Amino acid sequence: MLKADYTRVVLFFLILFFSIALTLSTGIHAESKVRGNKLKVKPASVLEGIYLGKSIVFTTGKRVTKVAIGDERIASVRAISQNELLIRGNRPGWTNLIIWYGNTTKPDIFDLQVQINPRTLETLERLIKRLVPSARVRAIPVNKEVILDGTVESQRDMQRVLQIATAFFKEEEENATEEKAGTVVNIQTGSYDITNESNRRNYSVESVVAIRN
Repeated sequence: MLKADYTRVVLFFLILFFSIALTLSTGIHAESKVRGNKLKVKPASVLEGIYLGKSIVFTTGKRVTKVAIGDERIASVRAISQNELLIRGNRPGWTNLIIWYGNTTKPDIFDLQVQINPRTLETLERLIKRLVPSARVRAIPVNKEVILDGTVESQRDMQRVLQIATAFFKEEEENATEEKAGTVVNIQTGSYDITNESNRRNYSVESVVAIRN
């Protein structure tokens, strides 16, 4: 085991967006659990507060006759009443929501953003801290990926952090809905540079996890 006073490591934990959607989904009851949430509407007609794998109810205040989404890979939408829409985040990114009312021919168009739920990343960070107390690691969402960034004291601790992150997402995946049960987990390789401050030597560890549909 490598012994060092303090070892700097940048852990790139690359997760394809379809796998993240699995880990963050709450199953067939997700829609009913978030009906009370409110969608934030900015003056520039930007819809926020939509998280990956979550559904939320958007009340229009008018009778909706037709609705469309720009990219169904990012979000899906369906009417649940004359003035309520159920919007679900499918993967991180931007798209637009188009709503027609009554007999009007001019629709309202909203920019819509789907984000990774910060609570899931906070849960992972707490788990890493509990199992590897010396590790100082943050889970950072970057577009369609999640990056683990921080410091550990040894190669062994770094490998332990990767194992925890892999197991965390695998467990979430196994708890997902039946329609997602066919997911395959693939292990790919990549390199991480570790600098030993005591002797200035460089070490490399290969272990990047990618989970795919």
